[in-house]
Amino acid sequence: MIDKSIRKQILEEIEKSGNVYFACTKVGLSRATFYRWKKCDDKFSKSVDRAFHSGRMAMCDVAEHMLMKKVKEGEMKAIVYVLAHNSKIYRPRNSTKVILEHRSDKNNNPPAYERTLEDLLREEDERRNKQAKLDDVKDIGSPTISPLTQHDIPI
Repeated sequence: MIDKSIRKQILEEIEKSGNVYFACTKVGLSRATFYRWKKCDDKFSKSVDRAFHSGRMAMCDVAEHMLMKKVKEGEMKAIVYVLAHNSKIYRPRNSTKVILEHRSDKNNNPPAYERTLEDLLREEDERRNKQAKLDDVKDIGSPTISPLTQHDIPI
C-alpha cells in the first residue's frame, strides 16, 4: 500500500519538475518502488501522468522564460534559435552542398562549377529515365533481324 504522505510529496515534486528521478531523489523514494506503485495503482498512475504533464509544461515555461531573457540580453545563439524555430524566413533549409574538385590542377584554379548532392541525384534520375525510355523503344521498336544461318538459306 502506498503511504499517502509520500504519495502526496512525490506528486508535488513531479508537478514542480516534471522529472521522476529528481522527484524520487528529493522525497527519498527509489525509482523502482515508484514505478511499481505506478504500475499497481491505476488512480496513482493517472495522478502521476497529470502531474508529469504539468511539470513538463512548467519546465518548458521556465526554459522559454530563460531563453527570452537571453534574447533580450542580445545573446546571438538565443536569437538565432528563436528565429529558426519560430519563423519560416529564418528556418535553415534542408540542403546539402557538395563541391567536386579536380585535384590534378597544378595552378590551383577553382573548379569550373559547383554541383550539389541534389544535382547529382537529379542527373542520375534523368540518366536512368532516359535509359528506361531507350529500353522501352527497343522493346517496342522494329523487329530484330537475327543473322542468317546456313539452315535459313534455301538450296
